[in-house]
Amino acid sequence: MTGSHWFRKSIAAATRWLDIHDPFFLIEYDPAHVHFAPIPAIIGDECPEMRGHYVRAWVYGHLKTPEAEYFIVDGYVKIESEDRPGAFSVVPEDGSGFLIEIRAGKCLVDPTPYVFFPELNKAKSRIRVPDSVLDAISSELLKRYAKSFGGKRAFLQTIHNVKREAPSEPPQPVGHFRKATGERVQCKNCP
Repeated sequence: MTGSHWFRKSIAAATRWLDIHDPFFLIEYDPAHVHFAPIPAIIGDECPEMRGHYVRAWVYGHLKTPEAEYFIVDGYVKIESEDRPGAFSVVPEDGSGFLIEIRAGKCLVDPTPYVFFPELNKAKSRIRVPDSVLDAISSELLKRYAKSFGGKRAFLQTIHNVKREAPSEPPQPVGHFRKATGERVQCKNCP
């Protein structure tokens, strides 16, 4: 399969993409103006459970080590109508995205918070990642976000302006970001 299976042209032509929230900082953004890399074909090729999961999706973090390759992804999913059979909507997926590990021809998929907060998700996570790898993913993720939001200064200003409600889960891995960059990530109304 190629990367085109992630993005169905007929759906794309008929859909006005809604703003989406990134899975880490909960920044609402318009994907027509903020550009993350599209999800690569390797995920569909190596991960049967992700094949066809998204209508359109992006990579928010990526790391390749000698042992494994990791992706943090999120995007739009197709939801069937409960009251109109055969009708559907394309909406941003609820949740915090997925961390995908591809290792020796095997693919594991977990919700991102399960991997970054294993102590809060006892026995739920199938992926076990050392802190050094989480730090490296976090460092790469920050560089990717800065590029997508128009530079480091614009990205940090965007984070600062985000208004958040009380979270149902802990904030994403700010400790790993601090360790990776040496900077303190702050925002208004953050938990």
